[in-house]
Amino acid sequence: MDGLVVRNEPSGQLHHRVLEHAQLMKLSIIPERLLTEDLTGRVSLQAVDQNWVTQAAFQPTYLFWKRGLDVLFTLLAAPVLLPLMALVALVVYFNSGRPILFWQQRVGQDGKPFQLVKFRTMTRDSERAGPAFAKQGDMRITPVGAFLRKFRLDELPQFWNVLRGDMSIIGPRPEQLAFTVEFEESIPMYTSRHWVRPGITGWAQVNQGYTDSAAQITEKLEYDFYYVKHCSAPLDLKIVWKTVLTILTGFGSR
Repeated sequence: MDGLVVRNEPSGQLHHRVLEHAQLMKLSIIPERLLTEDLTGRVSLQAVDQNWVTQAAFQPTYLFWKRGLDVLFTLLAAPVLLPLMALVALVVYFNSGRPILFWQQRVGQDGKPFQLVKFRTMTRDSERAGPAFAKQGDMRITPVGAFLRKFRLDELPQFWNVLRGDMSIIGPRPEQLAFTVEFEESIPMYTSRHWVRPGITGWAQVNQGYTDSAAQITEKLEYDFYYVKHCSAPLDLKIVWKTVLTILTGFGSR
């Protein structure tokens, strides 16, 4: 045996005897919840409570270095990003006119609102009925917009948000304010996803893609909580690699 997986259930005499024997044999004792996290890359919402992790204890020094890397990468990539964004802007203009950019209030780190910017991929009156998730086959999306969304080209202006400090290159997807208010009331510890800067790409984006239902939102949050809990350079490098594959395949777009 390499280790002992322990379920989260009431302890009894036999339970204690088995644990004592495992400790005597120097076996690794692995809580079932942690094993499930490692295998799925998600933290169950049932495991997220006041004892899960506190903001006072959540002070990874990596976040300081990560901010510097975000700025450095954006500046180094600017000679490539700027001509590409100019090309996309022309395509949007000749396809559907102005405005070329779409601005929307999102919720950032520590719950602070900011104006997210992206290339407009929908019709001008797309939000006249209020905020709504984009769905498969959404008629509000223009033909060119569908192509831009598939290969994530509409996200390029968000590097401006990265330079401003509103976002990181990697992190949970910034949510709309209306949805955030709703989720804070119904999901325990929802605000802990705001302990890190939101990102252009992230763990949920590369594993799940776009969400447009309550069940998918729950799954996305489990990925977000996993990222908050395990935020590190190795995890970010893994996300970068999966992001490249996502862009090449168009996975999870709407």
